[in-house]
Amino acid sequence: MLFVCCQAFANFLPKDSFESESFRIYYPVNKTDIHPEYMGNDSTLKHILRYLKSSPEIKHITIYSYASPEGTPFMNARLAHDRGVAAKKYLLEHVPKGRVLSDSVFSLMPESENWEGFRMEVMESYHLHDRDSVISILDNPTISTSRKKELLQGLDGGRSWRWMIDNLMPLLRYATWITVWRPIHEIPEKVEEPVEKVAKVEPLEPEKADTLPQPQVLDTVLIEHLREPLLSVKTNLLYDLFTMPDFGFAPILNVKVEFYPRNSRWTVVGEYDFPWWKHDSRHDYFQILNWQMETRRYFRHDGTHTGHYLSAYLMGGYYDIGLDKERGWQGEGASVGLGYGYAMPLGRKQRWKLDFHVQLGYYYGRYDPYHAGEPYNGKYYYDWDRGINLFKRRNHKINYLGPTGAGVTLSYDLLWRKSDRKSATEDRKRP
Repeated sequence: MLFVCCQAFANFLPKDSFESESFRIYYPVNKTDIHPEYMGNDSTLKHILRYLKSSPEIKHITIYSYASPEGTPFMNARLAHDRGVAAKKYLLEHVPKGRVLSDSVFSLMPESENWEGFRMEVMESYHLHDRDSVISILDNPTISTSRKKELLQGLDGGRSWRWMIDNLMPLLRYATWITVWRPIHEIPEKVEEPVEKVAKVEPLEPEKADTLPQPQVLDTVLIEHLREPLLSVKTNLLYDLFTMPDFGFAPILNVKVEFYPRNSRWTVVGEYDFPWWKHDSRHDYFQILNWQMETRRYFRHDGTHTGHYLSAYLMGGYYDIGLDKERGWQGEGASVGLGYGYAMPLGRKQRWKLDFHVQLGYYYGRYDPYHAGEPYNGKYYYDWDRGINLFKRRNHKINYLGPTGAGVTLSYDLLWRKSDRKSATEDRKRP
């Protein structure tokens, strides 16, 4: 949501010589530029430009900008800031001919989340069975806004929150051009009437001009740099708890890192798996070195890197697996394929995430089976029943198409960077 306040001053004119209008400009979700075709914006923009043309010299324009509450505080602050910048840019680029509107008349006051408007829409339009619970959460002054989101998201298994996103949140992402003041030029002259006298309007002295509407005073404006995640570290909990038949508990030690490019749905993930277990006395070996590169595209573009995503991966590695004296395999392989996953935030700050994913692809490998010597002398031998001069390593092939991976991954945003956007926090009187 954007709240734009424009006031034109006409010195020493009484309050009754001014009139005002208000307009609303709506924004699509996660968008910061103005879309004339969206929710009737075209008609509204024409009205705004008409008033720009007909109003007197404009002394000051203050733009209050908001975002609807469903995103993260970081992303909402960025959206609110950029929407304010877009509103200012639009006005500067569409000043009517013969009018002057300089950059210096603007003040941008972004606020990250429109909770006040959210409550108003709930009171007016939300009539589901848990209405009282929603209002109770919104009106509770002892809990933070992030906690309010968590409580609202948990109502009715998430169905109530989804209804609010579809039906209420679009109404909160708007620009309101309000209080466009212009003088009424025809001021009554002194008229003599036998019954009623109309006094001539005298100019007010400067010290008596307090009847003229004044812009709200901004007491404090704190501009602070936002931070955004740069890199996260992950571990696959399914791998960490892996148990192999005929071997026992054999966790697949693994680590992933995910790099978040600035302001992008796309991320890059690197993975390294390195279990290196062995029981020499039982001829048991579970040793793998595996590398994987992956790129992800998240459906949501809100800076959180949560929700549904698709991925593509390339994997290669080496393995040595032995189950007893007679059964062992050693080889290399590579795989390529696609994946699907869902990442959900954990905790209020959302630095922790839980990621569920599966992979499907094609795997090609070459390997050799081997066994221990009889009697065992500390050496193992490849299974080969032809002449020693004909032996070549990796005589067996694997061609496989199907599931190639799955995981429940715990993730932590480890490194952060300073955003190139800014957030403004205000302590002020509301207009």
